[in-house]
Amino acid sequence: MRKAEMKGYESRLLELSERLRATVDDLDDEIVGERASQGDLAHFGTHNADHDTEFLEVDEAAERNEVAMLNAVEAALARIGKGTFGVCEECGKPIARERLDAVPYAARCTACEQG
Repeated sequence: MRKAEMKGYESRLLELSERLRATVDDLDDEIVGERASQGDLAHFGTHNADHDTEFLEVDEAAERNEVAMLNAVEAALARIGKGTFGVCEECGKPIARERLDAVPYAARCTACEQG
């Protein structure tokens, strides 16, 4: 992979990392607020508490997904630093540019991902 291409992927990954960090921070704030409001609504019927619990569960699931993606992005940035970015971690073959363009944090080629 040419140096300019690598820099382009690095730039995209850094931008994605910043966005994901902001999203995770926002979700953290929402989750803290929802947990606090659950205590405030304890005197209401279970319907309101159930409603709040559903929002909390959705936000927690969203946060787990965002953190997983952030971890994948950070791992891709580490691979750039090690010089192994764009190489499948499973088979050692190059990852297709089309795959990296679509999923710049991909660690495996399409064949290994599907296999």
